[in-house]
Amino acid sequence: MHSKAGAVKKHPIASIALLVFVLFLFTEVSLRVVFAFKDYPVGKLAPSWLAFKPIDSLEVWASFYMDENGIYKANCDYWSQPQWNINSEGFRGREFIPDTQNDSSVALLFVGDSFTWGAHATPPDSCFVDLLEREPHLVCYNAGIPGADPAQYAQVARVYVPRLRPDYTLVMLYLGNDLMDTARTIIPGKNIYYQTSAGWLPVSYKGKHFVSAHEAYNFVVNKYSPHSMTERIILKTAIGTALLSLPLRLQEYAEWNRKKNSSVTNDYLRQIQRICGVNDSRLLIFIIPREEDLNNKFYDDPQAYIRRHYPALTQGLAGSIFVIPFRREHLYPLPDGHLNNAGHAFAARFIMAKL
Repeated sequence: MHSKAGAVKKHPIASIALLVFVLFLFTEVSLRVVFAFKDYPVGKLAPSWLAFKPIDSLEVWASFYMDENGIYKANCDYWSQPQWNINSEGFRGREFIPDTQNDSSVALLFVGDSFTWGAHATPPDSCFVDLLEREPHLVCYNAGIPGADPAQYAQVARVYVPRLRPDYTLVMLYLGNDLMDTARTIIPGKNIYYQTSAGWLPVSYKGKHFVSAHEAYNFVVNKYSPHSMTERIILKTAIGTALLSLPLRLQEYAEWNRKKNSSVTNDYLRQIQRICGVNDSRLLIFIIPREEDLNNKFYDDPQAYIRRHYPALTQGLAGSIFVIPFRREHLYPLPDGHLNNAGHAFAARFIMAKL
């Protein structure tokens, strides 16, 4: 009788343990399905958009540099292959010489980052700028540089709009990384990134300056690496990955909101607007949305969606902003996120319709 009573007392504990195990197993499997759908590996603390990979031996490249005007440019020696067609100014495409021989031509100055440069267009001259350059009446100057930001865009406008006097100045603004909450001081000759085999590493981050690429690399590795054996074990599970990465995702979300609600990017765009105004160049700002923005509400009315969700960005720029309604099939998956050839062709058609 005593033995039977003991067995009864232990039964609820065993049931609870079994229930906890089943719940854990169900949650783990569900999270792994979500991770697979989002292409987010178990055990990774870095965000899916971060193009960074830990490596054994860090190589530093001199692919881009800051010139004496504080403009980020391509190193012609590094990009010496003919397919890149780097001009004497350090940009991809035709020389930056005003076209005075054809009065019927329309000159376009493109300002932007890696999207405008043509990252992952195959071949490089499949970029939307190159596609528009093939139109017989268009003259296209491509001032797009990977890693550029709105501070660069304004500096490019200061230097090249008065020189080239383009009919249109087109700023290609990517919402994924072009929003700023702090103005960047232009320092001639001082790079803003270390270009390395592990990815592009910041020279400065939140007031901290990295004196070398290796110091920047170690900072990024430390930020997104487990710091104990317990954390390493926990990261073997999807549940553990979600729990340990949650503080990082919340921090990134807070940073994103600060940038989205800041007027800094708008200030730079307004500077370009004033420069264009005194040089008889019409400013067109083409918004490249984040993948997260590509939802049903966005496609209902892309212009209204951006005005509603990014009011600090669009202030005072009515009539100059156009939102390119890309589809997911126009983009490579993160962490790449750039346009594929179909996306470049779509962008070229959209821009052409607005000229």
